[in-house]
This record gives sequence, C-alpha cells and structure tokens, in this order.
Amino acid sequence: MSRRKQAHKEDSRRTRVGLFGFGRIGRNLTRLSIEENRSFDIVAVADLMPVESATYLLANDSVYGRSPFRVRKSGHEIVIEKESESVREIAYLQKGEIRKIPWSKFECDIVVDASGTASYSELNKICRKRKNLQVVVTRNIEKCDFYAVYGVNHEKLDLKRNRIISASTCTGNAIVPVIAVLKELYGVKGGHLLTVHPALRGQQMIDGYHTKYQLGRSSVASIIPVRTGIAESVGRALPELKGKFTSHSYRVPTQIVSVIHAILELSRSPRDNFLDEIDEAIKQKGIERIVSVDRAGIPRVSIDYLRRRESGIISKFGSGVKNNSVFLSIFHDNEYGYCCRVADLIEYIGGLQYEN
Repeated sequence: MSRRKQAHKEDSRRTRVGLFGFGRIGRNLTRLSIEENRSFDIVAVADLMPVESATYLLANDSVYGRSPFRVRKSGHEIVIEKESESVREIAYLQKGEIRKIPWSKFECDIVVDASGTASYSELNKICRKRKNLQVVVTRNIEKCDFYAVYGVNHEKLDLKRNRIISASTCTGNAIVPVIAVLKELYGVKGGHLLTVHPALRGQQMIDGYHTKYQLGRSSVASIIPVRTGIAESVGRALPELKGKFTSHSYRVPTQIVSVIHAILELSRSPRDNFLDEIDEAIKQKGIERIVSVDRAGIPRVSIDYLRRRESGIISKFGSGVKNNSVFLSIFHDNEYGYCCRVADLIEYIGGLQYEN
C-alpha cells in the first residue's frame, strides 16, 4: 500500500483533492495547503507541462521565494518532504483534458479546476463518473451550480444540488464581502469598480499577437485597459445587486497585489468615521480574517500587502465619503489571498461531505 493511500486510511476525515491546472493558482494552493497543514490532501495533479517542470516551479517561486519544504520528482510523482512529517506523494499526470483524468482512481472527493479552460459540459461529465464528487472552479465560469464567495454566501451551499461550484475570482472575493458589510450598514444602490491588476501570464513581454489587441502590447511598457468581470461577480454572489455596478480594469507592469477603487452609492449617508463603523461591523460578523481595515496609520504601497491572507484590505489612504457615496481603496494579494479562500471553501465542502 502506498503512503498516499495509507495516510488516507489513517485519517478518513481528510478530504482528497484532485487538481487540474498547475499554474499560479494551482501551485500556490498546493504550497499553501502543505505549509498550513490544511485538512485536505492534494493527491493528484494534472497539467500539460512535464513533471520535472512542475516540480521545479513548485519548489522555486519568483514572487514568494523557495518553498519551505523539500520538493523532488520520483517517477510520475511529486514528492514532498516536510520536517517532522511523513513523506507526501502527489500523483502527476501530463494531460490537458480534465475529462480524461481518472479522478476515481485517486478516490478524489473534490476536483479543483484551476486551468481556466474547462467547460461546464466537461466538468459535468466528470461529476457523472463519480458519485458525490464536487468540482471547485477558480474563476467566474459562465455556467455552474453555485457561485460561492467564502464568508458571504458559502453557507447556502447544498451539495445534493450544487456539484459544480465557482469560487469566484480574486477581485470578486476582495469586493463582495466589503459590499455585503456596507449593504447591512447603509444599504447599497450600486456603483463603479475600477481594478488595477498586475500583468498576467497570457500577456506579452514584447509586442505580439493576441486576439484582444491591447493584450498583445508589451506588458512591461504600458498600463493596459481591459475588461473585468468584477461587476458580474457582485451580481452572482449578491443577486439583489445584479446589474447595479459598472466596472473597468487596468493591467500594470507589476508582479503581484491588486487594488480595487470602489465608488459606491449608498441608501443612507455614512458618518465621517465610516471606516470605524465598517471595522466594527466586520468584527461583529466575525469575518476579520476575510476582510479588514488597515489601521497602520502609515502610508503603504502595494507590495506591503504581499502574502496577506485576507481577501481584501481597506486602506484609509484613498478612502473617503461625500454625501451618500463612499470611495474605497481595497488591496489584496491576488494569488495568496485568493488561494486562502479557495482552501477555506475546500475545507468547508469537505466538512459537509463528511457529515453526509
């Protein structure tokens, strides 16, 4: 019996997770789950890159540094050696179609689609192959059974009806909890959301072809305007606000950490100390690990929010009030902070599966 199976037998409450896509989100989720000893094990990973490349990239990260545990390849497995813990083995499959992965072979309870490519039809096919399997998608997929923003609506999940679950996006997770708090405090009519986001993998270092012309321009030479789905994220998690927001986005030549500038029209006028009221409401709701108000009192820049666990951090610099409107600057580590919420969602779903 392999160590992988033995570990599962020794603690049957640990959720077994399959991961499709080993890019920025897939690798950060893997690393975070190991570093923090989360209550789930990633037992299988599938991606088109060779296992040698996957192993190297998991061990060496240009943003977050070297992994604090040893990573090596053994055959078709990624082997994790962490001090004072038993060896972990992650099966690796060099495949590019999610429906062709034998998830049942690895006894997966949850499959995370971090590829950005799988369709609802493909995801539905793997759900039909394995009873009681849930799929978590790390983006705003066009069609799914439930759009979850952890800390706002995740407790409404019904696993009998919700098999394919979107974990929203990094920006969706950053803004929706803030709007939910403001909605309870003052009422929210709508607004405009501007996101300033680091360049992403699909952009070009130098000018080249892209189906969206502006994304073919050099990512290191320009601020690039692009479309964003953040307004849709709000409407999906808070249906009463669907169609009430507009949005646009700029990609900038940085590596990590995004900021959202939100202009919100409220039903009731907030006081001048509205950030104190928001802070108190966050604490009363018990969601301070998900969203917080930065009380440092010193000017910060985006990189200062690296590896922050919250989905969003409201900065008092760039925030204010005028009549029935507030404007907020909300920073977030668009990889690490988002992966913290995906991990929370996996643990929550795993807990529901165990209860059922």
